[in-house]
Amino acid sequence: MNNTFDMKRFGRLAACHLADTWKAFVKQTLGICFALTISYCFTVWEQRNLYPAVAGIKHTNQLLCGFTLLAFYVFITISAAAIFANMKTKQQRITFMMLPASNLEKFLIRFLTVTIGYFLCFTTGFIMADILQMTFRTAVTGVFGFHSIVWEAIRTIWEFLTELFSYTPPEDSPILLIRSPLLILLTIIIGYIHIHSVYTLGGVLFRKHAWLLTTCAIFTVSFMITIFAGDLFEKIMELPFSFGKELPEHVLGIYLTGMTVMTALFYWASYKLFTRMQVINNKWINI
Repeated sequence: MNNTFDMKRFGRLAACHLADTWKAFVKQTLGICFALTISYCFTVWEQRNLYPAVAGIKHTNQLLCGFTLLAFYVFITISAAAIFANMKTKQQRITFMMLPASNLEKFLIRFLTVTIGYFLCFTTGFIMADILQMTFRTAVTGVFGFHSIVWEAIRTIWEFLTELFSYTPPEDSPILLIRSPLLILLTIIIGYIHIHSVYTLGGVLFRKHAWLLTTCAIFTVSFMITIFAGDLFEKIMELPFSFGKELPEHVLGIYLTGMTVMTALFYWASYKLFTRMQVINNKWINI
């Protein structure tokens, strides 16, 4: 039973887990709403003299949109380290481990919590903050209208995808330029999922301050790689590619394949480590 999956049992586990964590979701959503609202209102107040010019409104929206998309990326990525934040105390560990479900089902429900659950928290908080900032903007600047940051974010993402798939690089473009729009998009997606898998592993491995320790570990490993493999990378980049301009995409394909394998390995290691977690573990790591 420890590694089995039953849909009905998983459904009951999801309902039970939601009943236990909905208050935490509400607090998370309100916290995001508060943080974004403060940032939005402060920016609008600082740039109120640019109104009612259309250029000022557009500039403010673009600034807040960029900030929000960056905050969304950081929040969703780092939140993966909170995959087992519900097991901080001894009693919480006993309660969660004694649930009538397999290890796979418990791991999946927590994985969905820090991915889909936190995604919905940020999206809801974002929408709430957007409504509040539009109200504040109208009261401060006296400019009425639909000046939505949510709509600006949707438009920005849509324009990026449209430009990406409509762009055709010139024939004399640099040799390392990625020509396939799908390959560019795939690179972005795999890169995000890979970082998410690293933070997931950190969230399972570290018992306290998981996101902070994982971040420190990432910087440490990156620094060591730069020291020991930096010269090798420079020599590879200096090699004269003589097999045509398509070679870099093949090289990138190999790189993405390696990243995909590492990502799968990190997620698998996270699950295997979870199956070996005990009620009483080391002070800093779950071993």
